[in-house]
Amino acid sequence: MIVCFQQEKTFLPLKSWTPLDLNVDSFYYLTVIFQFSVIGILITCDTSLDCLYYALADVACCQLDILKENLRNIEPRGNLNVKQELIVCIKYHQEIIQFVEQIESVFSIILFLEFFKSIVNICFIGFELTMANFLSLHFFMGFIYLNGLLMEIFSFCWFGHALILKSTEVEDACYLIKWDECSISVQKIIWMIMMRSHKPLAVRALFLTIKISTLTLILKSSYSYATVLRTIYD
Repeated sequence: MIVCFQQEKTFLPLKSWTPLDLNVDSFYYLTVIFQFSVIGILITCDTSLDCLYYALADVACCQLDILKENLRNIEPRGNLNVKQELIVCIKYHQEIIQFVEQIESVFSIILFLEFFKSIVNICFIGFELTMANFLSLHFFMGFIYLNGLLMEIFSFCWFGHALILKSTEVEDACYLIKWDECSISVQKIIWMIMMRSHKPLAVRALFLTIKISTLTLILKSSYSYATVLRTIYD
């Protein structure tokens, strides 16, 4: 905003048409403040949506930790008691699975659009940075924006990858149960939990599974497209 006030009256943070005469100080400052307010609102909405996904994924991870702790604390005092505790754990596990499916149903398209937007933006910003002066304000602003994009998609992939790891650790927790002291029927229930845990829980952005390798795929795609643009420009 300070930069806008130091520039000519035709300089705006966002290139746009306005019916006001920007040569008039009051109209110019009002337009600048309005545009910065809109930018602030958009940033708040975008970050709030991201934080909602982070929070829900983290809640799912915490619930999986609780499930693992419940499984570890099962003691074969009696086959009936163990069977009841395992049934409670199975129901709890099923609720966690449904919760993750609900997260995916809400965020699947949103995450896909976010990743597509990130690929395009990283591509063009990377191309512009190779053309900009290293010490210019344009390079500095582009570099900050690029880091923000990278941090956003890294956070998406990190929480998605954490969910995958936590869900597979449920199978490891089953091994800590003293299953050799339980009856065959109880062992079958434990085996059922292990078989379901063998398939990791994951959030998918349409056909993309949210994990760390997805971040690598996005960066490779962005770099490839930026290289093509650079080749065409040269």
